[in-house]
Amino acid sequence: MNMHQEMPSFDYVGMLWRRKWLLLFGALLGVGIGYLWYTKQPPVYQSSAEVQIIAPNAAKNMPIEGFEYQAASNPLADEIRVIRSELVLRDAAQMGDLSKTKTFSGMSNEQIASILSSSGSLNLSPVNGNLGGNVITVAFSCNDPNESRRIVQSVVDAYSKYLQSLHRNVGEETLSFIDEARGDVLQRLQELEREYDKFKQTTLLVNRGGTRTSVHRENADQLLAEKQKLSMERTTMFGQHQAISQALEAKQDPAAILAMLKQALGESLLPKDETLAADEGDANDPIATKLTSKLSPRGQKRSEMMRQDQLFPLQLKEQELLSAFAPSHPAVASLRIKIAGIEQLIAEVEASEKRLELEMQKELDQLQAEVDKAAELRAAGETGPEDPMLTMQRQINIRLVALDQGLKSLDQQLAVISDAYNNEREQARIEEGAEVRAAGFERDISRQRELYERIVARFDELNIITDIDGRRVSELNSPKQGWQIAPSMSRNLSMGCFLGLLGAAGIGYLLEWSDKSYHSPDEIAEHLRMPVIGHIPAVRPDMEKVKAMKSQLDPSLCTYFQPRSTFCEAYRAIRTALYFSSQKRDGVNKVIQVTSAVPSDGKSTITANLAVTTAQAGKNVLLIDCDFRRPRVHQLFKLESKRGVAWLVQNMPDDPRQSGAEMIGEAVQETEIPNLCVMPCGERPANPAELLSSPKFDRMLTLLKEKFDLILIDSPPLLAVTDPSNIAGRVDGVILVIRIRKVIRPMAVRASRMLETLGANVLGVVVNGVGSREAYGYGSKYYRSRTNYYGGDYYRSGYGYSYGNSYGTGDQYEYGNYYEDPADSAAAGGKGKVAAKQPGSEATATGGKSV
Repeated sequence: MNMHQEMPSFDYVGMLWRRKWLLLFGALLGVGIGYLWYTKQPPVYQSSAEVQIIAPNAAKNMPIEGFEYQAASNPLADEIRVIRSELVLRDAAQMGDLSKTKTFSGMSNEQIASILSSSGSLNLSPVNGNLGGNVITVAFSCNDPNESRRIVQSVVDAYSKYLQSLHRNVGEETLSFIDEARGDVLQRLQELEREYDKFKQTTLLVNRGGTRTSVHRENADQLLAEKQKLSMERTTMFGQHQAISQALEAKQDPAAILAMLKQALGESLLPKDETLAADEGDANDPIATKLTSKLSPRGQKRSEMMRQDQLFPLQLKEQELLSAFAPSHPAVASLRIKIAGIEQLIAEVEASEKRLELEMQKELDQLQAEVDKAAELRAAGETGPEDPMLTMQRQINIRLVALDQGLKSLDQQLAVISDAYNNEREQARIEEGAEVRAAGFERDISRQRELYERIVARFDELNIITDIDGRRVSELNSPKQGWQIAPSMSRNLSMGCFLGLLGAAGIGYLLEWSDKSYHSPDEIAEHLRMPVIGHIPAVRPDMEKVKAMKSQLDPSLCTYFQPRSTFCEAYRAIRTALYFSSQKRDGVNKVIQVTSAVPSDGKSTITANLAVTTAQAGKNVLLIDCDFRRPRVHQLFKLESKRGVAWLVQNMPDDPRQSGAEMIGEAVQETEIPNLCVMPCGERPANPAELLSSPKFDRMLTLLKEKFDLILIDSPPLLAVTDPSNIAGRVDGVILVIRIRKVIRPMAVRASRMLETLGANVLGVVVNGVGSREAYGYGSKYYRSRTNYYGGDYYRSGYGYSYGNSYGTGDQYEYGNYYEDPADSAAAGGKGKVAAKQPGSEATATGGKSV
């Protein structure tokens, strides 16, 4: 079995239901106090106005580069602080002459402003709580409806005056600021222009597309393009020369080599006979001369091309500049430098071309001499006809000479252009600093000029600029005569009701928290970790039926006198729970002990009624009274108690081999109820705990099990004496009886822990006294339809009445007098005090009377 929880979860809903009358009283009391408070409060009136703070469209950032000026656009939170400031409220007190009102009678403007600023009567808030809007509600509360309106109007007028004065000051500051900025920007612009003019007179940069650039950089770019073009031509010609040289080394067909040379030199590939015919067509023109004319450069010379492509455009541009500027102008001077560079380059290229032509002419003259000599020999008849292969070889040689000269010409031109390019690039690098400085001048001048133009434009629009901070107040809803806002009857009554309910709930919570009783079966099961197998209602016996049946049995045996009542059904439910209990020892629960935590829980009455209803079901039942301290079973069934359990245990044979079964008939007595026998306590022994713990008691139970179907043992309370602890470990099951009362919780926990420590097989808990006054609030949600559970206000006259208050006094349940003798109590003079029983004394009870 698990450890017990000291306190289960608090049932707030159950607490509210059980204390509903307390809550109702608290609510009514709160409503009454609220109404009384309402009648004592003076009336409060409030007047309000809605104002809109309008900022003009021109109130934007001033678009002037070089300084920042932002138009004021205060959020509503800042505007509310301004209105609540003493500066504005002082003007409001003066403008509205508030010192003559009842609220501020005899006060100075400073005192009025201080009170309004710190008082909660002046309420300033954005409409609908929107701080991003521009509408503010101004409200004031006081005891006079006319004064509230007057004060609100004064505050609105004072704030409007404040904005107007602020706008006027800002306009003057704006004019002064713009005029000062315009003078500074103009002065800076003039200084930059003067410095830039001086710089242009000392530099050779030219203007290209609005940007100052170096002449040498342009020359270098043109030379680089020419150099790349010549490099491509030389690479192509050199590749062709290499291919022809390899073909000659490989001794390929001369015709194919001649065709390659013609292709490389740009000649037309004519058939051989046509070429020869063309060569022989003019007798006056030597062959070498014809070849020279055919091998002349393809197109114009490079010097002529440079003169047409580069020099002539520059000369034309020079004429254009001279028509607009003087010859000493920097642009004209820089252009003339460039023209001079191009002319020098062209002169160098022409010189190179002339040298190459002379060398080529020299080689061609030698070839021509050989051709003339061969012709003279043929004419003199000294040689035969000319060999065609020799003629072809001579043509190949002439073209090889022309190809070599072409490569040399390209190499010389590349060398000249490369030197010129390097020179121009070096000059351009020197002028890079001048270019950067010129770009900086132009950028600064452009920025200052744009800034100046924008300032002048804004200065011309002075009327708009003066509205940069021109906020004004528009009164959307003017203040009306104040209306009453307090005291509010509904608010006072509802607040009083709420506070009353809250206080009553708090008191109820404290009462519930200090309550040590149970309120539901679930609470008992959860707290004790034991199942609840029955609920016994509190009921007064029907004495008319008892008298009609003329029985000697005690009227509390309702199962006998009222077998068709709902009370009897409660015991039948316990009987059914025992039949189908899953907590069985050795497969059967034949011997069952019934005990309780404290006296007066009604365990004897419950045990007797349970025995009766089980016997009525046809079971052979024995009821044993093991309460040696205060036996009661014999009183319920009106039997003699001379011999019983104590006598039988004391007289059982000491030898275990002797059963003593013949003695059982002397201790067991039959009742007028069929199938039910009772073994009373007998004479009260001096050592009850020792008898119940002796082996003889075990042998007695063994003998009784053989004769009866069910044995019920009525034992004393667990917390009063140790007797039930000696029995719990020897029976098949234990039933714990708990009477619902205010302080039963801690005792029930102690009893359940004691049974757990003893290792007892607890079958469940039987709740007694359901529906009594002390059980108020218990099980209401379970038994609302069973009105008879609540009909009994007879807790004292119900079950267990014979115990009465003799077991203890107060809520602490003093158990000392449980050990005392009633006879001694009577001898004490009936003062309620019982002398302690002396050791060794004996007492017996027969028919409920001491003997």
